[in-house]
Amino acid sequence: MRCSLLCKSSPYPIVSLTEGTSSHDFYSDLFLRHDLPLSPDVEVETIDQVLPAVRCNLGIGFVPREMLVAVPELTGVYPLTLDEPIAPAQHPVPAKNQPLSIAAKHLRQMLLGDCSAR
Repeated sequence: MRCSLLCKSSPYPIVSLTEGTSSHDFYSDLFLRHDLPLSPDVEVETIDQVLPAVRCNLGIGFVPREMLVAVPELTGVYPLTLDEPIAPAQHPVPAKNQPLSIAAKHLRQMLLGDCSAR
């Protein structure tokens, strides 16, 4: 097996979302596909907390490319290029054990054609 960037990054601290989130599950599966465990050194509650943790040199983290809007030389956050691109996660149906927000309930009602139940 060729050692990917994920393999090379394993000695570095990792900043990740907490266990039980869909993003944590996604990256855990990604690491397992490369025979690596995902054992974050720092866990944060929301995706927008990953970059501040990385800026404070707490580790490397994974965020959507759209969140990297500033010049790396100014922010101190540099994107890494993986050997294999990460396919975007798709979550068309929420997990049954996760409650829906009011907006998600309304969207579900709209998609199912039940707009009368508000």
